[in-house]
Amino acid sequence: MIRFFSALRNEIDTMKSKKAFAFLFFVISFSIMCMEKNERSALRGEECVRKAMMVAQKKLEEKLDATIAQRQQQEEQLALSLERIKSLLEDIEKLKAVKK
Repeated sequence: MIRFFSALRNEIDTMKSKKAFAFLFFVISFSIMCMEKNERSALRGEECVRKAMMVAQKKLEEKLDATIAQRQQQEEQLALSLERIKSLLEDIEKLKAVKK
């Protein structure tokens, strides 16, 4: 069990982002679940930690991809809104010119 937590600590130390509490919770939960299904040997624990880290990393990457896609869509909508505002301002200027 000590090797399990040592392996977990080593994996977390190599993470670039230290703000991943949910990531850590998932890894610990998944690893414990994995170890309960398998033998409780230290080697199995390390394998479970690695597997949990890979699954969690994939989930984080999927979430990041979704966030990027959402922001791109928002940027496109803002660009369209800006174009519409510019068009309306031009129309207002034309009306002002005609009115004079």
